[in-house]
Amino acid sequence: MPECRTLAASWVLPVAGPPIEDGEVVLDGETLIDVRARPITGRPRTDTEPHDGCAILPGLVNVHTHIDYTVMRGLLEDLAFFPWIRELTARKAALQEPDWVASATMGAAEGLAGGVTCIGDCTDSG
Repeated sequence: MPECRTLAASWVLPVAGPPIEDGEVVLDGETLIDVRARPITGRPRTDTEPHDGCAILPGLVNVHTHIDYTVMRGLLEDLAFFPWIRELTARKAALQEPDWVASATMGAAEGLAGGVTCIGDCTDSG
């Protein structure tokens, strides 16, 4: 059975409203129940998970990524566009499907670690 949890933070940044200083988010399992200012009480609350000095915000969305190119990061940084695209095309030819899967998996893990929960991927590698 899902359990209600309350997460409190110095800031809560809701999608449909202004930032809430000293706010909290109430969850029932994975369902968002409430986003509100933290109630003022005369005693410490034991039913709240404190995250002081932090902000709670929605997951980030990367609307244009080439997640399968993660493994190529930093390889072709100093080239103008046309030499860069020719070199990129040549390097792509050297990769096999398992390489693309490993690279995309690494890129997805990095995105999740950075708060990205949704991507719009622009890939031609499959």
